[in-house]
Amino acid sequence: MSARVQQELARLFDEAERERRCVFTDDPNEAQRLYRARLAGTAVSPMRRLFSRRAYWKALTPREQAFHLVRSLAALRPDTVFCGPTAALIHGLAIPDRHLIPLHVATTPHRHGGSSSTLVRDVIHADCYTHVRGYQVTTLTRTVYDCLRLLDPDESEPFIRSAMDISQLSDSELAGAIRHEYAGRRGITRVMSRLRMFSETRETPQPREVSSVTAMAGC
Repeated sequence: MSARVQQELARLFDEAERERRCVFTDDPNEAQRLYRARLAGTAVSPMRRLFSRRAYWKALTPREQAFHLVRSLAALRPDTVFCGPTAALIHGLAIPDRHLIPLHVATTPHRHGGSSSTLVRDVIHADCYTHVRGYQVTTLTRTVYDCLRLLDPDESEPFIRSAMDISQLSDSELAGAIRHEYAGRRGITRVMSRLRMFSETRETPQPREVSSVTAMAGC
């Protein structure tokens, strides 16, 4: 690899690292150089079309890696809607690291594409979408519902607690909102069981005035 090519790759990687994302390009020549860097072992490709310096990528925590992929995918496809564990990460929910990869993105029945080891597409209707931190994501209640279908019991408690903190709802109010929105949906029995277990193992909260939970819903 010539000095000029190495300098060009260094420029691409430096720019991406400053922006806390991966390198991506539509230039066929740049793409070829990036693939060669991956084959040489100096770069990694954590997702199709995305590249990072190997040493830089390995130094990131799993959450940092996931956010790099989120930023990159959002820049590549601005209409991307993140869902499931990826939406939980963006919302600030306590999603365990083991659920961060693959990324989860929402799609509609008419645009449903294939999934891969690094990207899962879930069919979710557009009325479940909102904006958080500049990204399109599923609503908080939809995200909690989707994630509680995946989480183990020991993972559910900190996750539910973080959902209560963010939504400012009590455990019973959060459970009521999810029951109202998703009664009869796939996995709702498991979700309500997780919420019930949480309520049974914590001190009963004092009653308080709250606003309507419908603001947290949306689908």
